[in-house]
Amino acid sequence: MFTFILKLCVLCYLFYMIHCVHTMLKYNSNASVKSIQVPNKEKIQEELKSKDPLIITYPENKLHLTIQNMNTLIPGYIIKDGETLISLEQLTNSNTIQITDNKKIVDDYKLKDHYDTIYNLVNTYISCDSSYLLSIYRGSYQSQLHRNYREHLLLQSLHGPFNLYLFNPKHEKEIKGLELDTIKKWGIKLAVPRDTVVFIPTEWSYFYEVKDNGELLLLKIECDSIPTWLFNRIRRK
Repeated sequence: MFTFILKLCVLCYLFYMIHCVHTMLKYNSNASVKSIQVPNKEKIQEELKSKDPLIITYPENKLHLTIQNMNTLIPGYIIKDGETLISLEQLTNSNTIQITDNKKIVDDYKLKDHYDTIYNLVNTYISCDSSYLLSIYRGSYQSQLHRNYREHLLLQSLHGPFNLYLFNPKHEKEIKGLELDTIKKWGIKLAVPRDTVVFIPTEWSYFYEVKDNGELLLLKIECDSIPTWLFNRIRRK
């Protein structure tokens, strides 16, 4: 009897997981960017159902973090970028900085509390496998084209503005394999100021730019839910 109940529970969970994955992969072909002026969690959770990108006006962060004062906060700090060790002090004197999706900086500079407040806008009791990342750029920079394979993806500038291009999954064939400057006509361009939070739906593609002489500290939060975690984990490999 116990074995039968166990098998039934497993079967029910599999059906539930398939339903959640199927729902996650659906996209809104008529999506448009929606603005939320007050970062109310209930309002955001409701808007997530429409599968539109969201621009969320967020209060000024209290970190006051810049590339220059990061070196003051932790003198002699060494950035571990993959297998490369980079002196932050030397970077502050450089015209070009490109550090992308670094987790250790978030830990070392104790930024977790701020990330938690942003994550709390979208998380639920079944959210899991969240990742907190920080990118640092100085000078002209254009990222590669990314595709969001996670259930939730949030971006926020902690310092400096940036341009973000979002691509509805319906344009996947048109943009595949083309140069970024060529595909801009299919994208939604957003000029994102400091502190504003951007939610990017699942399956959407995106890239971002930093203009000449610009500086950008870019927060990135990704997460899944328990039913979608395994599927998203496998397809990201």
